[in-house]
Amino acid sequence: MTEQGAYLRKAGNQIIVEKKGETLIKISAHRVNNVLLYGNIQFTTQALKLLLNHGVELALLTQSGKIFGQFTPPLSKNILLRMSQFKLFSDDSICHKQAKRLLEAKLDNSKEVLKQFVWNKRDIDLSNQIRQIEKQIGSIEKQNSQAALNGVEGIAASAYFNAFRSVFIDQSVFNKRSKRPPKDPSNALLSFCYVLLGFLIQSHLNAVGFDPYLGFYHKTAYGRPSLAIDIVEVFRAPIVDRFVVRLFNLGIMKKDDFQPSEDGGFRLDSNGIKKFFKQWDEHIKSSGFMNILRTQVDTLREVCLEKKEYPDYYTFKAQ
Repeated sequence: MTEQGAYLRKAGNQIIVEKKGETLIKISAHRVNNVLLYGNIQFTTQALKLLLNHGVELALLTQSGKIFGQFTPPLSKNILLRMSQFKLFSDDSICHKQAKRLLEAKLDNSKEVLKQFVWNKRDIDLSNQIRQIEKQIGSIEKQNSQAALNGVEGIAASAYFNAFRSVFIDQSVFNKRSKRPPKDPSNALLSFCYVLLGFLIQSHLNAVGFDPYLGFYHKTAYGRPSLAIDIVEVFRAPIVDRFVVRLFNLGIMKKDDFQPSEDGGFRLDSNGIKKFFKQWDEHIKSSGFMNILRTQVDTLREVCLEKKEYPDYYTFKAQ
């Protein structure tokens, strides 16, 4: 929900969204997967209880996408999975092996996305950047520490984003990767999408029974959903980056859909955010992402329950 001043309440088994006495949305709670409230949007305790009873998480975010916190249903009863997860991911050698496979999948997907950009645009040469990423993929196996893997990831990311500007028709929307704050419209949209992607992944990890705060690649820190962030890495390039480029190159999103933010960066304005969410919802559905995510989490569960050694990570192939 992005409509400022809107109000969520319960009516029977339905969630009603109103503003100034007008009903904006009426939907059965069992049809809701999760609820994200951006900015000044109110909700009743009764509405929150209904959502939680249906296993639906509710998150509170700023209009620019920074998360304040979330209401989460009680943990899944799958204590055996969490016990296995803690046992497995407390072993540094196992975490290092798992991290290698994760990084390999991330970089391979990044390389394939660059190939797809070349195929789509035809008049750009990204062969040098693709070779640099391939070189880093080839070096993963011999790395013997987490710090070394981080170094490989950093070199590959530099090559990837050096190529990124040339894939936009209007190259002024992207200069270089910037995060806090995002210095241009495309960076603002990339960061926003990564937040949404992480929330979807964390919600599914919670539902299955994982503890999303214990991962194997990103370090454990207070309040950081490290496992969710781990899984995000696989999907950044194929699910988010391609989507953002398409929105700008097709003229669906424009620079005037953004406004300066309080921290000196950019964020979507009220009209831009409505336009964006329509596209995001269609993208998640048409890409089959939720089915892909379920498969990804299921294969990670098999690893934690010692039914297989490594997850089968999602792979994107340029066509």
